[in-house]
Amino acid sequence: MAGSGKTEMSRSARLHGAADEALAALDETVEPLEGGLRDLDCQRLRSAMGAEAFEAEYAAGRALTSEEILVLALGNRV
Repeated sequence: MAGSGKTEMSRSARLHGAADEALAALDETVEPLEGGLRDLDCQRLRSAMGAEAFEAEYAAGRALTSEEILVLALGNRV
């Protein structure tokens, strides 16, 4: 697995965690289609990264502050 590909998967897992935490804080849910696509993406990431690595990145994403989420989401564009 290429370094940048692994980094991108880690970033995606963290963003999934951050998004789920934000939705929970707002007491919101996603529409069924979007939820299904999100679940498929999480399954794909979990498979590619390994369950332990995915869960660690996902949990790290749930712990990010809003400023950290912006930096992660925007990457080098900030």
